[in-house]
Amino acid sequence: CPAGEVLQLFKTSHTKQKKEYRTQACPACPLKAHCTEAAQRIIVRGFHEDDRQAMHQRAIADPGWMKLRRQVAEHPFGTLKWLMGIPRFLVRGLRKAKAKLALSVTGYNLKRLIAIKTTPALLKALRPCPA
Repeated sequence: CPAGEVLQLFKTSHTKQKKEYRTQACPACPLKAHCTEAAQRIIVRGFHEDDRQAMHQRAIADPGWMKLRRQVAEHPFGTLKWLMGIPRFLVRGLRKAKAKLALSVTGYNLKRLIAIKTTPALLKALRPCPA
């Protein structure tokens, strides 16, 4: 609040994952015209707003960090979508989509393993140990 009033938690919505804050001092506030045109101002914050702001500050503090993150974290998703032909899930339900993603990621990991290790070394690593 620009006037220094403490906003109290008014409502929590778990379906929308947000919290709404407001104060009862708005109708008599001298700064109300600068703050809101409504009867009182309501501040809405998401459940994960603190995490989002921390990540934003981290990205501002080290611009190279975000570039590195894009290279490392988003490359597998691009590969899954483009090279492996999985632009979206053609199944219904979260359980089936998770299973489809698990199979796709397993295929991607095998592809990376084959690319990193040479074929003889890979076959040697996959052979069962003598008992």
